[in-house]
Amino acid sequence: MLRKTLLTLLSLICLNGSATMGADKKYNVLDFGARPDGKTLCTQAIQKTVDQCAKDGGGTVYFPAGTWLTGTIYLESHVTLWLDSGCVLLGSKEKKDYGRSRELSSVEGETFSYWGIIAGKNLKNIAIRGRGTIDGQGSNFKYKNGSRPKNIYLENCTDVLIEGIRLRNAGSWMQHYRKCERLTIRNIAVFNHVSYNNDGLNIDSCRDVTINGCVVDSDDDGIVLKSLSLTPCENITISDCVVSSHCNSIKMGTESGGGFQNITIANCAICSPRYSKVIYGRQRGLAGLALEIVDGGTLDRVTVSNLTIKGVTVPIFMRLGDRARLYEKDQSKPDVGTFRNVIVSNIVATECSSVGCSITGLPGHMIENVTLSNIHLAFEGSGTREEASRRIAEKPDSYPESTMFGTLPAYGFFCRHVKDLKLQNLRLETTDPDRRHAIVFDDVNEAVLDDLEAPFAAEAAGMIRCTNSQNVCIRHCRPPNGTELFFDLQGPQTKNILLLCNDLGLTGQIAYMNPDVPESALILQANHTGDAETATSTDETPPPVPSGAFIIDSVFPGGNSIVNRIEGDTVYLRPDLRDTSTWWFYWYFRVRGAAGRTLAFQFEGQNPIGTQGPAVSTDAGATWSWLGPKAVQKSSFKYTFDAQHKEVRFCFSIPYLEANLHEFLSRYTDNPYLAVRQLCHTRKGRTVERLHVGKLKSAPKYRILLTARHHACEMIASYSLEGLLEAVLADTDLGRWFRDNVEIMAIPFVDKDGVEDGDQGKNRKPHDHNRDYAGDSIYPSIRAIRQFVPQWSRGQLDVVLDLHCPYIRGTNNEEIYLVGSSNPVIWKQQQNFAAILETVKTGPLPYSSKNNIPFGTAWNTTKNYGKHKTCSRWGAEQSGVRLVSTIEIPYANMGKSIVSVDNASAFGRDLALALRHYLESKP
Repeated sequence: MLRKTLLTLLSLICLNGSATMGADKKYNVLDFGARPDGKTLCTQAIQKTVDQCAKDGGGTVYFPAGTWLTGTIYLESHVTLWLDSGCVLLGSKEKKDYGRSRELSSVEGETFSYWGIIAGKNLKNIAIRGRGTIDGQGSNFKYKNGSRPKNIYLENCTDVLIEGIRLRNAGSWMQHYRKCERLTIRNIAVFNHVSYNNDGLNIDSCRDVTINGCVVDSDDDGIVLKSLSLTPCENITISDCVVSSHCNSIKMGTESGGGFQNITIANCAICSPRYSKVIYGRQRGLAGLALEIVDGGTLDRVTVSNLTIKGVTVPIFMRLGDRARLYEKDQSKPDVGTFRNVIVSNIVATECSSVGCSITGLPGHMIENVTLSNIHLAFEGSGTREEASRRIAEKPDSYPESTMFGTLPAYGFFCRHVKDLKLQNLRLETTDPDRRHAIVFDDVNEAVLDDLEAPFAAEAAGMIRCTNSQNVCIRHCRPPNGTELFFDLQGPQTKNILLLCNDLGLTGQIAYMNPDVPESALILQANHTGDAETATSTDETPPPVPSGAFIIDSVFPGGNSIVNRIEGDTVYLRPDLRDTSTWWFYWYFRVRGAAGRTLAFQFEGQNPIGTQGPAVSTDAGATWSWLGPKAVQKSSFKYTFDAQHKEVRFCFSIPYLEANLHEFLSRYTDNPYLAVRQLCHTRKGRTVERLHVGKLKSAPKYRILLTARHHACEMIASYSLEGLLEAVLADTDLGRWFRDNVEIMAIPFVDKDGVEDGDQGKNRKPHDHNRDYAGDSIYPSIRAIRQFVPQWSRGQLDVVLDLHCPYIRGTNNEEIYLVGSSNPVIWKQQQNFAAILETVKTGPLPYSSKNNIPFGTAWNTTKNYGKHKTCSRWGAEQSGVRLVSTIEIPYANMGKSIVSVDNASAFGRDLALALRHYLESKP
C-alpha cells in the first residue's frame, strides 16, 4: 500500500510539473485497478478511469510507465489520455476484447461499438497525448476479410488533439478520424507494417484539421484523406512531416464521395520504406503524391509545396475517374466529380521508376486549372520508342492508382483531358537513356509549358508531343545538343500551338506534323533556330522556299501573315485570321535575304492596306516610317530592298508590343510616382501589367482608369497612352498637379496574348475582350478588372477612358472621335470633355467634337453590341463615375496629318491636359 501511495504521489508530482498538462483533475489508471504487467487485461479498469473522469466534468487520465494490455477503450468528452514516457498501451490479441457495445452518453438510447483500441463518437474536447506508445499487436489479425482493430477511431468529434505519442502495429488502419472538426495531430510517430491495409493516418470527411511534425511509416497509404460520405474533407493542413509507404505516401482519393477542398500540404519529406518488407503494395512504394477524385465529389483549392521525394515508383499522380462508389443509403449514382484549382510547387524527386507521372481526366470531364512549378524529377529511364506510341486505355471505372496505365508514353508527364495546365521550370533526368517523350499533351486545352529541361536519347521520339490539343504555348525551352526532334504534333483537332522564345539552335528538327494536323496549327515566334529554322516538316511536301533568294516569315512577337505562294518577284499573301469570326486587317511580317531586289506584295482577298501604305522598319522594329500611298496599288505594294538591310519588316500600322512597354517603363525605374503591378496571368501564362501612376502614397482626390488593347490590333492607342503617362510623370506643372491630386490605374494590354501572338483580337470567337464585361467573363484580364477596380477605387472612380483604334480607312476612321454613351448623363459629360479637348491642343494632331459618334448613329447602336457589354458600358455602372468614354485614335491619317509615334504620343499629352481641366471644372 505504501508503494502504491508513493507511486501515485510521484505520478501526480510528474503531472503537476508538466506545463502541458495544466491544472486539470488527474486520474491515474493504477488507482482504478489497472496493472502494468502486459499480461493482465486492463480494459475495465481503464474504462472506469475514463468514465469517472468524464463524470467529474473532465480531466486527464494518466498512464505511467509500464505495459497496459487492453481491448477497446471508449473515450468520453473533456477527457485527455496522457501516456507517459515508457508507457505502452498494448492491444489485446483476442478478438473478443474488441467492439463491445456501449451506450452513447451524448444520445440517449443510442449505442456505439467499434473495433479499436481507443474509440469515441460524438465527443468534444478530447486528447491523446504524451510520449508513450499504443501498440496494436496487429500481426495477430493478419487476414484480409473480417473486422480488424485500429489503434484509434474517432467519429463526429470536435476539438481533438493527438500529440506526441507513438503508434505501432495496428490490425488495420492505424488511426481513423471520421467527420471530426477542429482536429490537431502533431509530433506523433507511426510505424505500421504487420497486416493488410496498414494505413498510417486516415482523415475521413473531416473539417478544420492540422497535421504537423509527424513521422509516418506504413505498409499501405501513409497520410491519406478520404471522403467515405458525401461530406468533403475541408480546410486541411499537412506540414513538416516525414512519410514512408509501400503504397502512397501522401494521398487524397480512392474514396471521394464528398471530395477535398481547401487543402494545403507543405514542407514534407517522402521516401521509400527503409525498415520494413512489403505486405500490401510495392517495396519501393507507389506514389509520392496522389490526388484523386473517382466517386463524384469535388477536389478544389489544393496547394502542395516544398516536398522532397526519394525512391518511389511515381512521384506525382493526378486522376479524375468515374468509379462512382456509393456511400450513403438511397444515394443515386454520382456524376463524374470535379478536379480543379491545384498548385504544386518546389518538388524534388529522385530514384523514381520508369513509369512516369500522369495527370488524367476523362473525355468531356477535364481536370482544370493545374499549375506545377519548380519541379525536378529524376527517373530510372530505359523507356522504348514503342512505349512512346502505346495507346493508353481510358479506364474510367478502374481503381485509381499511379501504375494503373502501365508504363506511360512519357517518362516525365502524360497529360490527358486537362484544361488550363501550366508546367513551369520543369527539370527531368533519367539514369538510363529513355526513348519516350518527356511530355505528352493529349486532349489538353489552354496549356503553357515554360522552361523545360530534359535529356534526349538517340533515336528517341520527339521530346514533346501534342495530340488533339489546342491553345498550347511552349516557351523558354532549350533542348540539349543531339536532340533529333523537339516537337511532335498529331491529330486533326490540334490547333494554335505556339513555340515562343525557345533556343532550338542545337535541335536537328524543330517539329514533325502528322498529315492529319491542320497546316496552320503550329506557330513559331521569336525562337532561336540556327540551322533548324526551316526544319518543320510533314509527310506532305511543304510549299517551296526559293533557295538563296529570300525568306518571308512572321516568327516573332506580333507576327501575322500567311504566304499563299511566291511567283517570281511577287509574293501572294493574306492576314492569318485564326479564330476571328469575320475578316479583319491585322498583318505583320519580315523579309530577309532580298537585298538588291524589288518585290511586290499582293494581298489576296479583301484589302488590308491603309491610307499611308505599310509601316516599314529596317532595324528589327526599333523605328518605323510609312512607305506612303505612291508605292501602293489597291491591295498590293512594291518595295526595293537596300543592300545594307539584312531584314525589313512590314506592318499595316506601327506595332506596339510588350518590349515597347518595357522600354518605356525602364525610363522610370526609380520614379516614386510609378508602380508596376500584376493584374493577372493570361490564358497562356503571360503577365498582364497594371500601372499605378500619380499620387500613390496617400488617398488621391481623383481616380482614373485607363485601358488599351482590348482588341490586340489597335496599336496606335498604345502610343497615346504612353504620351498621357509621360505627361503625368514629367517634372512640369501638369505633371505635378496630377501627382498631387490623381491616381491613374492603366492596363496597357488587356489582350496581352493577342498582342504578343499577332492576333486580330477584333471579333474573336466566341467574343472578344471588349464584349466580355457581362456574365461570367471568359478572359482572365476582364475577370481581374471587374474584381479589382471596385476594390481599388473605393466607390470613387471619376473617369474611365478606353483607348481604341477604328477601321483602317474611310469616313470617321481618319479622325479622332469619342464614342457616345447610351446613358444621357454620361453623354453630357462626354460633350463637356470634348469641348475642353478641342481647346487644349498642343500637339500636331487635330481633334474636333463634330467627329464624335452619338449613340444611335452610324455603327454605334444597340445592334452592334447585342447581348454583350463593353468596357465603357461597364465603366458607366461604377459607383461615383463622372466621365466614361471610348476614344478612337486612327492608324495612319488624322485629318490632313499623318500618324507617327511622336504625334500619337503628343495627343496623349493633350488628353492629360484635357483631363486636368475637366476634373477641375464643376461636375
